[in-house]
Amino acid sequence: MLMNIKMSLVGIPAFVVLAITSFSAAAGTDMEEALNNGAQQLTADEIAERVAGKTVTYILPDEREVLVHYGAENAASGRMVGGDWSDTGYYGITNGDRICISWSKSDEGRLRCFSVLVVNDVVKKFHPDGSFAMEAVKFEDGNTL
Repeated sequence: MLMNIKMSLVGIPAFVVLAITSFSAAAGTDMEEALNNGAQQLTADEIAERVAGKTVTYILPDEREVLVHYGAENAASGRMVGGDWSDTGYYGITNGDRICISWSKSDEGRLRCFSVLVVNDVVKKFHPDGSFAMEAVKFEDGNTL
């Protein structure tokens, strides 16, 4: 009987490790989930082609709408539709296939970088931790702010 108890106890840690591993694998980020479901990560050139010289309308997770103009010489301007936020700053597209932006007032020089994916024909931005950041719903040539 003592041997059966010992074997049972030895098996418990293995079961716990397997359960934790299975839970961790199932708990992927929003970006990992999108990629696993066929999303395509845009390259630096593809990001530039979509945003440079355009005003992009984004929908944030809380349903607020933000317009961002990606202008000449990496200048950026943005405003919240129906809100009190607006700012100017700069943006850049990295060799690592991300777009980074820094708002003069909001970020105080800090860059916010995002990966850009096409998910079911919709352009979405993701934070460095893989969480969903915003969805692009409209691209317009020029500055339409």
